[in-house]
Formats: sequence, C-alpha cells, structure tokens
Amino acid sequence: MSDREIYETENALAKERYALVCERIREAAKQPETQEAFADYFKKTAAFILLTTEVLQKPIGDSGLALIALHISISNFSAANKPGACCGFAKAYLDGAEIDEEIKAGYLKYIKGQKKLYPAAVQHEALLQLMFAEKMIPREDIELLLEECDKQKNAAAKAAVLEYAHQFDPADTSKTYKL
Repeated sequence: MSDREIYETENALAKERYALVCERIREAAKQPETQEAFADYFKKTAAFILLTTEVLQKPIGDSGLALIALHISISNFSAANKPGACCGFAKAYLDGAEIDEEIKAGYLKYIKGQKKLYPAAVQHEALLQLMFAEKMIPREDIELLLEECDKQKNAAAKAAVLEYAHQFDPADTSKTYKL
C-alpha cells in the first residue's frame, strides 16, 4: 500500500469517526444519558460543541484572519477557512508552540502542496517564513510569489522571496527586480 493510499484510508476512517462522534454529541444535546442533576450541563456542553463544529464548516470570509486552533486537524476546516487555519498554525509553529505530531504533520503536508496559499503567505509573514523554513516553495514558483507580492504591493514579502530565491541562483545577475 502506497503512502497516498494509507493517507486516504486514514482520512476516510477519521471522517467516519468524526461523523459518529458528532452524531453521538447531537444525541447528548437532545437527551443525555446521565443523572438528572447533570443533564442540563451535558445538554449545554453538547450544544456548544455542535456550535463549534458548525463554525468550523462556515467560511469566515476574505478577512485574512489567522485562525489559531492547534488541536483541530486541517481536514476539519472548510475549504474557505483552511488558509486562515494555515496562517494560524504557521504563527504557532514558528513561536514553538506544542502541537500534536499528527496534527502538525497534517498541516505541513497540506501547506506543502498548496500553491493557492501563496496569497495568504504574502499577506501573513509567518506562513511565508514557514514555507521558507520547510523549503516548501520550489524554484519554479518564485515568479508566482513575486507576482503575488506585486499584486498585494507588499515590498517586505517581495524582499523575503528574493532572499529565499537567492539559494537557488546565488550568482544569477541576469534578472533584476524592483522593490
């Protein structure tokens, strides 16, 4: 079995477990199986947990916010919220936060394969620095990043990208860039 097949199988199992847990929490929100003295507490706690799972699935919008939720796997975020989650993860990762190894591996794997995160990386220095530190940006994507820096008018990010690019072509003087 290849790594990809193992990853897909584990993801499918995790989604199934997640669905089962959410169903059980929905049941607890309606009618908890506990002593009456604790029933209200369990109902309210279950309702709160359900609310947080719903929030994770709703897009926050184009706010550019970094979502720091280190106990939540990247796969649990909606597509619209994944860039913000990656920005929050990058900040915590670079700050040396304690992160579960499976969750960390999931974020790093996700970030590595996502060119669509380049706009967020230009906007959020921590994500860009993480991509540099983990060497996630291939040489052929440098121009894409530089174009995004120009589009966002972010000279600091452009300088950082040019410095990163220097490792690929340390003596290449044929190209010139304006900051």
